[in-house]
Parts: sequence; structure tokens; C-alpha cells
Amino acid sequence: SWLMLESGNALGFIIGPLMVHSPNMNKTLQSNASHTEEIHTIKLEVMYFMFLHAGLCGLLFLLVVIYFPSRPDSLPSFTAGEKREDFITGLKTIFTNRSAMMVVFAFTISQGVQEAYYPVMALNLTPVGVSEATVGWIGFIASLVSSFATLASSYWADRLHGWFKRTLVVLICVAIAFFVWQSLIVMGILPYSLVQLYISTIGGMAVNYACTPLFFELGSEVAYPAGEGLMAGTMTFFWTILGIVYLSVFFFKNIGYTWMNWTMMICLVVTLPFILLIKENFKRTDIDNNNDNKFREKDEEN
Repeated sequence: SWLMLESGNALGFIIGPLMVHSPNMNKTLQSNASHTEEIHTIKLEVMYFMFLHAGLCGLLFLLVVIYFPSRPDSLPSFTAGEKREDFITGLKTIFTNRSAMMVVFAFTISQGVQEAYYPVMALNLTPVGVSEATVGWIGFIASLVSSFATLASSYWADRLHGWFKRTLVVLICVAIAFFVWQSLIVMGILPYSLVQLYISTIGGMAVNYACTPLFFELGSEVAYPAGEGLMAGTMTFFWTILGIVYLSVFFFKNIGYTWMNWTMMICLVVTLPFILLIKENFKRTDIDNNNDNKFREKDEEN
């Protein structure tokens, strides 16, 4: 699902500029009539773009109504078939579990800001001479690479039990290094280089986004017996709230865009203490493994 989310982000960077053209910024060469006509054209293009969004959402809703099974044909694990705590009890379990809340905070701060940064990235990069079209391609490639990074980390998640914290710390530190590199270019401390801007932006986003499956897996482990869906929902809720707060900052006038660079770096640095405070435990996996061994022993006896 997160692979599809990031793939959708990638398409958004391409479809938007293809459907809505950039306005002519040289107003002195435009007559009032042509300027008014251009505004009307852009409004129509934006409307068609939103119709496309609405149509895709409607199609997905229709597919869910037609076919959405309440449960899989076969359970993926023993604990998946266990009766879990109800909604309120599960929330209490999560909110009173220090490690679970550390996962929530670490995920929210590291991923929430980046996801909100995506749609406004042009505001940060265009002041250094990067065109909106180029920003779109940077975003497209970053989202595409992030999708594959997420898929790769999902594959390795089952093989990293006992190493989640160390892996997350390493990935976050690498992402910080990439974003520091990007910020030094944007702020003019390093000589401008489009190639370096591509590498630093794409690398930082992809490496940081690769943490997502590890956060969800670790959160499901430490929050047990609270349900995986409830834990994921809690993480996503706070992640969304932080994204809204980040985007709300743009309502304040005359604050510039330099803060966007510092915010990305600071949020990733702040994430590290929360990760270090997580106490890893794998009760859920241990129960699954013990029951798998029992089933294997019975099969061998039969």
C-alpha cells in the first residue's frame, strides 16, 4: 500500500505539469485581454485536473464497494487469527506503552514532515534557479526511487529482527547527510550543481522513506497485543496532523523558505532520541514462531 502511495506521488509530479501549463510571468508583454484569457484557461485546466482526481477516487471507491474481503482466505500467521483488544482498550494499550509511543513519535516526525515537503518542494528549489518542470522531474524520480527503497526495506524487515533500532538509526543518519548536502546547495554555501541537487534530494527522500516499513513492523511488535491496524492507524493519524501543521506555516507571510531546509534536518535529528528510547521486543513473532514449530511437529508425526 505504501508502495502504491509513493507511486501515486510520482505520477502527481508528472500529470500536474502536463495538464496545467505554467503562466506567463512576463506580464509587461501581455495585454489585459490575453492575461484574462490565460487565467481562464488555467482555471479550466485545474478544474479538469481535479475532475481526474475525483474520477480516480470514485473508481477506487466503487471497486471497494464491489469487492473488499473482510479477511484473507488464509491467515498469514497465528497471531493474525487471535482476538485482539477492542478499539478503546487497544488505544489505551498503545498510549500507555512507552516504546509504542516512541515509535509513533519517531515515525511522525521523520515521515510526516517529508510527506508534507513533497508538494511544496518547488518553493524551496526555484529560488536557486531550478524551474518548476525540473522540480517535477526531481520529485518524480525521488518518489519512484523511494517506492523501490520501501519495497527493498519491506523485504528485509523480516530478516532484521533484533536490528530494527540500529538499522533505523543508520538510515536516518544517512538521510540527514543527504539533506545537509541539499541545504548547503540551496543556501548557496556550496556551488550550485543540478546533478548534486538531484542526488542529494533523491537520496535523502529515498533513504528516509525506506524507514517506513521498519517503523510499521517495529510498531506492530512493541504494541502487541494491540492490533496492527490500530497501531498503523495511530501512526498515520499523528503523521497526517504534523503534515497539516507543516503546511499551515505557509499562511504566515514574509518568512521566506529557508526554514524548509532547517526543518527537514532538525526533524530527522530529533527523531534519533525517540528511536534510541524504543525497547525492542518481539512477543508477537515469538508466539508465531512457537506455533509454527508445533504445527510442523504435528505434520511430521502424521
